[in-house]
Amino acid sequence: MIVGITGYGATGASAYIDLLKEFEGIQSLPSSIEFQLLQQQDGICDLKYYLVKAGRRLSTNCILKRFQKNILNPRIYNVNKITGGKYKSLTEEYFKKLVQIQWQGKSGFDPVDIKSFYDVLSMRMVNRAINKILRNINGKYGWPLPQKRYFSYFNEEEFDRITSEYLHGILESLGFFNDSPIMLEQIFNTTHPTEGMEYFDDARSLVIDRDPRDVYVISNMTMRSGASFMPNTGDVKDFVSYYRALHTPKSNDPRVIYLQYEDLIYDYEQTILKISELLGLKHVNKGAFFKPEYSINNTQQYLKHPELEKEIQYIEEHLIDLLYPFDEKKSNITYTPKNVKAFDRQSDADKKIQ
Repeated sequence: MIVGITGYGATGASAYIDLLKEFEGIQSLPSSIEFQLLQQQDGICDLKYYLVKAGRRLSTNCILKRFQKNILNPRIYNVNKITGGKYKSLTEEYFKKLVQIQWQGKSGFDPVDIKSFYDVLSMRMVNRAINKILRNINGKYGWPLPQKRYFSYFNEEEFDRITSEYLHGILESLGFFNDSPIMLEQIFNTTHPTEGMEYFDDARSLVIDRDPRDVYVISNMTMRSGASFMPNTGDVKDFVSYYRALHTPKSNDPRVIYLQYEDLIYDYEQTILKISELLGLKHVNKGAFFKPEYSINNTQQYLKHPELEKEIQYIEEHLIDLLYPFDEKKSNITYTPKNVKAFDRQSDADKKIQ
């Protein structure tokens, strides 16, 4: 079983990563490594759209070249070292299976073929003059020079089969065993949390959200490298529009569960029960990686920044349905909170409080 943990960005998915390590038989990657082969730009989900659904002859060449370039993306290529180089060889073999036809050619309508000053120049009047001269020398000559082009058009069943074999090869090279659940961060996405499940016999998706007031404050004030992947440093109206757009209607698929970061702190026992029911696994190592009595210091961060009062008020007015009911949930706390400094990852709790 594949267990995907997905957040909206700074919403606390790492807390659930740590918590699930406490469940029986869970396998996982080292901390902070996200498995983005499916969902990243020019990844497998984009490949499937262009090679199976779109049916556009020019688009297939473009997406295959972009995927070929993207396999060295440092966000995913970091697993190559863990696999002893097998990730690279498996991906290259997968790429060969994806290419049905290849030849030497060029198209002025394909953006991956127009990537330099000379390519742009070739689309203008001067190109005609160059070609006229070259063809007077030899009718086979032309400018710009041809390059490798690709074409593929799969039926869905064949694409899924090839991709499933590839992904299982990657998981095996990472040292995972098929008879135990495998937890992967960001393998699925929040908008379409079942997209990509077709490549696995069994999969579950946990979508993690957080009070937008804390997301705004944490991404601005707490995260060491900032969170410039979202619009959080300018007009708060942009942040609200962005956050609202991310929260599309929820999936009713029984393989998907939506959870709040705060639920792990203010509704700990009930949240454990929900996850156990979804995964069919027992919670056997309570407190080994996630400690709600420490993590409570990571909640209601917006109260600690009065300088952001106007921004917080705007968020409260426009994202009222996404605010966490802290006052209502506080009565569920069954532990004694520890007053410690807030920290980023839950598994760092003991180290941070020393």
